[in-house]
Amino acid sequence: MPNRLTLLVLCFILLIAAMTGCGGSKEATTTPPPSDTLAIDTTKKSDTTAASTLQDTSQIGELDFVQITTDERINPVRKIRDGQVQTGGFEIAAISDDSLGCKYVIPKDWQSSKRVYKNLINYFGNNKISVTLSVARPTFDSVNIWAQVQEAIAFGKNQLPKIDWTLDTASARANASQTYFGRYEFKGKQYNLAFFRRGDYQYNMVIDHPLKSLSEEEAQVINYIMANFSAGSPKIEVPKPVPVAFSATFSSALENVGDIRFVKVDFKPNSSEIPANAKALDELAETLEKQKDVSVLIVAYSDDSKPERRPPVKRKSEADKDFARRMKDYEKDYAKRTADFQRRLSEQRAKAVISYLRGKGIKLDRLKPGYDAKNIGQVAVKVTFKAKSKAKPAPKSAAKVSKSNSK
Repeated sequence: MPNRLTLLVLCFILLIAAMTGCGGSKEATTTPPPSDTLAIDTTKKSDTTAASTLQDTSQIGELDFVQITTDERINPVRKIRDGQVQTGGFEIAAISDDSLGCKYVIPKDWQSSKRVYKNLINYFGNNKISVTLSVARPTFDSVNIWAQVQEAIAFGKNQLPKIDWTLDTASARANASQTYFGRYEFKGKQYNLAFFRRGDYQYNMVIDHPLKSLSEEEAQVINYIMANFSAGSPKIEVPKPVPVAFSATFSSALENVGDIRFVKVDFKPNSSEIPANAKALDELAETLEKQKDVSVLIVAYSDDSKPERRPPVKRKSEADKDFARRMKDYEKDYAKRTADFQRRLSEQRAKAVISYLRGKGIKLDRLKPGYDAKNIGQVAVKVTFKAKSKAKPAPKSAAKVSKSNSK
């Protein structure tokens, strides 16, 4: 009898579990496919569809139901399809960059923050939003890399449903053979990605900002910037991929004069204080400890910071042309103040890095601060001097030794 009762209770529990489901507070509205492999590009209308596989412990159909952690308002594909792409009230400038071979839009107030380095352009919009555009030769199977982005959704990092990855309208296909969008959260910031492939080149756009920081207008303008990008053919020489593993290059980048190593240090805007987690600088100190014969120049970025902006206000009786002249003078002065401010901050940050390395045992005479307005978003460490190894004196010959002893 007890065995029968136990069996009945067990069957009842299993029946309840089957009826109610398990695992999460929100049930999937679609049935996940039986396989955990993403076999083909989900961009059915793309003319560069390629096979690619993704092995993951999560089934693809489950990944649309991850709890949202990023700003859902950033979704240019959805906004385009719904006809809701807006400037957010920002005065917009249309930029046609012949060297990179692309067209894009940017708020006019952000233009003064433009930085250009070879095949990369950066705007640090308003001390909060950063826009980075670049062009490169494809170094990976674009289908596979975006399958990995899909994998990130399973871990709550990327937060765009599959249907909102790709802009598959006719105009998008005319502009680029593949167009993908995505977003993910990392270390308190949200990164909004746009990828455009055109012929032999891939264009990448990254717009980042602190999490939970955007006004409605700023969210709108980010969608507007991403939705209005147009890929073309660059006139600059885009370097071919270097067939060397990044880790090998990175670890041996401070051996000879001219070698440069870039280190990410997350300074707060307008601050030169070294952040609490400075693991990258610890690794740099270890490298310099091993390469005791090299001296380096430390150059810190400052493009994330600007002085306070207080533009003039038009007076009641002031003519438009007079106000326009005052505004022009202000912008010219503000650009100069920004350049001076960023130079000083960059030098302060470089000295802070040097102070940190000294605390790790690196001698001061091996470290020198510098400045480069084109250095963006990272601390650059360049080898400027390598001491020659002292050659040991040659041993005296046996004949000379015997001769000297005979004296």
